[in-house]
Amino acid sequence: MNEKRKKEKFDLKSAVPFMGFIIIFLLFSLTTGGRFLTISNIETLMIQAALVIVASVGAAFVMAHGNLDFSLGGATAISCMAAALAGKISPLLVLPVGMIAGVILSLVSAFVHTQMHVPAFVVGMCVMILGKGMTQTLSAVIIMNAPASFSRLNVAWFYGLVVLIVFVAGYILMEHTKIGQYNKAIGSNAEAALLSGVPVNRYKTYAFIMSGLCIGACAFLTLIRSGGVSSTCGQNLETNTLIAVVLGGIPLSGGTRLRLYSVLLGAFSFYMLSNGLSIWGVNPDLVNIVKGAVFILFVYFTYDRNSSAIAI
Repeated sequence: MNEKRKKEKFDLKSAVPFMGFIIIFLLFSLTTGGRFLTISNIETLMIQAALVIVASVGAAFVMAHGNLDFSLGGATAISCMAAALAGKISPLLVLPVGMIAGVILSLVSAFVHTQMHVPAFVVGMCVMILGKGMTQTLSAVIIMNAPASFSRLNVAWFYGLVVLIVFVAGYILMEHTKIGQYNKAIGSNAEAALLSGVPVNRYKTYAFIMSGLCIGACAFLTLIRSGGVSSTCGQNLETNTLIAVVLGGIPLSGGTRLRLYSVLLGAFSFYMLSNGLSIWGVNPDLVNIVKGAVFILFVYFTYDRNSSAIAI
């Protein structure tokens, strides 16, 4: 009987993100007079959600072993600056330099966490503050624009292409390689994974590298969308990513229940909610209240109260 109850509870947790996505989609499809399903609005949704989806794919690897990456916004801001400066030499350098910068920052986070035993979320917040401070300071004195040719890429199909490439690569690595499987094992039980011969610190570092690569891709998309580096570069990215992955059903404690498709469910649910409320004409201040309430509701239904605490 207890086993049956556990199975039912698990099934409910798995179903909630799908149910939420369907309810949000149907609600705004049926109440906006067709405006929600126009091609232009769907393209807007793709452009809005792309950055968070890409960031969430990388963050999912860190979450798999039970950590939260709060460095996303700050690291993306620093990577944007490095990529924009490289773009002055050649537009072909923008993406690789952005990815290199993202990986370097993630390796720093991984080193401080695994070797100095500082909680990962603390390291992430430090990088977040550092990145935003540097961006606000340097963008005021140095003009860092994206290459002019990038304006042609600011279209929905290109964002969709980047999302597809990042998601497929992330899915393969998460579900079919040791990087994903070992990080999930660490999230389920780090001590058991270590006793089983899993090099815990090494695979945690690999997870941070995955996040760093996605941060570089986020910097690339940010430059395309904004046309350059500003003081608001990367703003709220870590918050929106955390909300998206929770709405999608990724457990905060990581482990074997993590499924990468959750980032798609969560990101599109998050932006459909924002977009639909805007079409309704809801006051922007109230939109955040509604999103916060929905976030709390999803956490209540999907959080595994029997899981271990987030890794430190």
